Amino acid sequence: MAKKKVEEREPSTWGYVRKSTYHQDFKIQLEELKKLGISDNHIYKDQASGKAGAEREQLDILTKKIVRPGDTIVAYKLDRLGHSTAQVLTLFTEMHEMVVHIKTLSGAMKIDTTSQDPALTNLQVNMMALFADMERQFILERTNAGRVSGTKFGPKSKHDQAYEGAIKDFINGKGTILELLVKWKPDGGSLSEQTFYRKKRAYIAKLQAKDMGLADE
Repeated sequence: MAKKKVEEREPSTWGYVRKSTYHQDFKIQLEELKKLGISDNHIYKDQASGKAGAEREQLDILTKKIVRPGDTIVAYKLDRLGHSTAQVLTLFTEMHEMVVHIKTLSGAMKIDTTSQDPALTNLQVNMMALFADMERQFILERTNAGRVSGTKFGPKSKHDQAYEGAIKDFINGKGTILELLVKWKPDGGSLSEQTFYRKKRAYIAKLQAKDMGLADE
């Protein structure tokens, strides 16, 4: 009996775009991907939704269910592939193990594992690992400083709740800082721009710490 011939699958190129706030758009990212001939049905998009775990939903589908060995994922910049260096490094490592290439088109560190010297790729991976470790240490320091100052204990005050609401709205592009400070101002109180910036930095650090498994839920 003749053996059934297995049809080989041609490698595919997939695009990925992400925007972190509603007031951003995909225009530049999409234009650059389409210059490479990547069609709309091969481009996955993520955008801020305010829902926990939804920030990388389409990227997870692409990397876990769609791509096959030999395929290539193209993004406009490396930071579109994750919220932190550690997140990008994890994705890069997973795709390398799956023999899936990654290519970025712009930014300080452009990567193209389809054609560049493997030694350069290894250097870039080592640099990402170094930055990820530094990032991890900075986040740990900020998280521990918050614990020492007592910011993690006890119920949130009305002011803390107001600042958190304003920060979430700002991240999701629902207004300017001044508009949101007025919108979320608690009865009989006020919100300051300086405190908003300080709490926003702490809030983002907390999100990054959760992504890296360094903070409690």
